Amino acid sequence: MSDPQPTPERPDFLPAGRPGDQPLPPPTPASQYPVGADPYPTPAPYPTPATYPAPGPYAGPTPYPAPAQPVGQPVGHPAPAPLENVGRGVLFSLLAVVLGAVLAGLLYQMGYIASITSFLMAIAAGWLYTKGAGSAPRAGVGALIGVIVVGVIVSLFTMLGWGLYTEIAAELPGAAFADILPLVLDNLFYPPVWSVFAMDALIFVVFAALGTFTTLRQLRRAGTPTQA
Repeated sequence: MSDPQPTPERPDFLPAGRPGDQPLPPPTPASQYPVGADPYPTPAPYPTPATYPAPGPYAGPTPYPAPAQPVGQPVGHPAPAPLENVGRGVLFSLLAVVLGAVLAGLLYQMGYIASITSFLMAIAAGWLYTKGAGSAPRAGVGALIGVIVVGVIVSLFTMLGWGLYTEIAAELPGAAFADILPLVLDNLFYPPVWSVFAMDALIFVVFAALGTFTTLRQLRRAGTPTQA
């Protein structure tokens, strides 16, 4: 029997090694592994980087802070004032004249102090003007004062005319309205009648002036833009 031939380093059907090839290491004998050991152990897992955040519920992106003022508004400049519709404001304020004249005549006939109605009429005229014009009176200050003056004159004539009609109707019980009205108009422009009514008229005008001043001051203060 011939001697066993040594096992070549590579199979015979493979070409000869190229220059620089290293011979394959011999296989590790099975006797070198412990009994029951896995010859192909599972590699250890990669350690988790310490910089990763701890697992938890997703809180969502961090919201951007709200801008200090509206977008597009220049920094340090107040917002532009709204447009003032003078005609619409005057039309609204005339409602205060009608209501003030009716209330003044009614209170005067009932024996109450009607002068406070001129103060309230001035405040109501300013408030209604602001609602109608869309802003505090600037270009329409003169128009608003004119409306209040007209309201005071109409209220005075309403108070005096209502009083004259009541007295004439009491003296002429059977007279019709058409018969009393000319007498009222004749006495309404008679100077001695106004001399009796002068003190009430003066107080009425003073209260209207106070109401006008208070209204304009409050509207100007409320409409003054604040500087940034």
